[in-house]
Amino acid sequence: MTKAFWRGIIITSKGFVYYEEEYLLKVKPLLSKINSSTFIGDYLQACKVEDISEYLNPTGLYVDKPSLYVNMDEACAVVKHHVDEGNKIAVLVDTDNDGLCSTTIIYTFLKQQNANVQTFQHNEAKAHGLIKTSKDTVIDDIIAWKPSLLIIPDASVDEYCCKELKRYGCEVVILDHHNYDFNNNPCAVIVNCLQQTNTNQSASGSLVTAKFCQRYAELYKVECPDYTDLVAMSLVSDVMDLTSMENRQYINDWLKGWEGIE
Repeated sequence: MTKAFWRGIIITSKGFVYYEEEYLLKVKPLLSKINSSTFIGDYLQACKVEDISEYLNPTGLYVDKPSLYVNMDEACAVVKHHVDEGNKIAVLVDTDNDGLCSTTIIYTFLKQQNANVQTFQHNEAKAHGLIKTSKDTVIDDIIAWKPSLLIIPDASVDEYCCKELKRYGCEVVILDHHNYDFNNNPCAVIVNCLQQTNTNQSASGSLVTAKFCQRYAELYKVECPDYTDLVAMSLVSDVMDLTSMENRQYINDWLKGWEGIE
């Protein structure tokens, strides 16, 4: 019977997995040296968590105001104009969990505003953003629908595609968290957590999209649903930094919602 050894675990060709006694004998002395009363605090301090008390029991102290985001109010005004005019609004779906969550957030929010909105998905199995390629014809599908506005959550658009959309009378709003040259695309209104230094630098695309909805609701006195579950799932699936105080808040609030559920 063949077997593989990994970190004290033996995996056999029969599929059995069990702990190696010799490995446990090495670990036990180390465990005995841990001070259980201070371990969590010591660990979080080693992870460079500055406010340990708030991290363990979040109270919303570190949740960023949506108004802190550069271009946020301009993006809200652009979307509000097209909603009020009944114009067609396209939403590009990024095909990972954060993309699906952020699309769900913006799509359901716009439908709540009675917007004329439709989603578009890449033709390729996995594509990110709007970049003209020989295989992916999603930009052609979008142009054929003749929208007045394209919203891209959790992704961006290259300048070529943006200019092409503008040529057909379509404005572009980007709600994203990826790092790129924000000054290299004058044809789009970009809202991104990395455009300013006074907001959570480890936000997911869904968190940025939820911030947009919150700010829109504040400005135009409409209701904004609670998107905590979708934001929390996106933070976990996109492996965002969970030492971030704001990210910790969303995860904590999400887990609280599961209390008492069997």
